[in-house]
Amino acid sequence: MAVLLKFVLFKRLSDVLHVKMSLADIQFRLQWYANFIPFKSIRYYLGGHPNTAAAVQNLAGNVLLFAPLGFFVPLLRPRFTGAIQVGALALGASLLLEVIQLLTGLGGFDVDDLILNTAGGLIGWLAFKAAQQIKGRCG
Repeated sequence: MAVLLKFVLFKRLSDVLHVKMSLADIQFRLQWYANFIPFKSIRYYLGGHPNTAAAVQNLAGNVLLFAPLGFFVPLLRPRFTGAIQVGALALGASLLLEVIQLLTGLGGFDVDDLILNTAGGLIGWLAFKAAQQIKGRCG
């Protein structure tokens, strides 16, 4: 959770310290401070904007950051073993973080982040289910 919070809520500090931002990056961030149109930013990033590395980092990062939630929650809370439960939890956690970013100015609200984060949670859940099947066959 600490890693998740660092990347979601405190990414601007790392942007300033570690990434040289171009004028196009700054304009993109200002223009997209709140995106409520599904797949708008996903299409933008799939087009390779602002550059391929940033696109991969954003798309894959949003998915990968929530995959551990989908894997570990069913391990820690046996009541949360269904896809709908894990998906709803990932969506709720993502929505909470997006609203916090919007209200605090630590980032912007992007409905596409909700989509990618929820997908990440479900991918983690699929990995959990696969691990259960492997464990069942081996032991």
